[in-house]
Amino acid sequence: MDVTVLMVTHGLPYALELCPRAVILSEGVIAADDRTRDLLCDEKLMRSHRLELPFGFDPRSVSVPSA
Repeated sequence: MDVTVLMVTHGLPYALELCPRAVILSEGVIAADDRTRDLLCDEKLMRSHRLELPFGFDPRSVSVPSA
């Protein structure tokens, strides 16, 4: 049986460790839907939605779960 879990967080490093896929909502509309690492590595996307990673955090350096 497949199970879908919806997690809402502003803790982006935490989301990267737990969620293979992420959705960015902007004013109630889905702005992006992709692999979490790909979203967090997209600097232009992150900036355009006022999202910031903690200073010194590199999403490419974290081992992530498989989809």
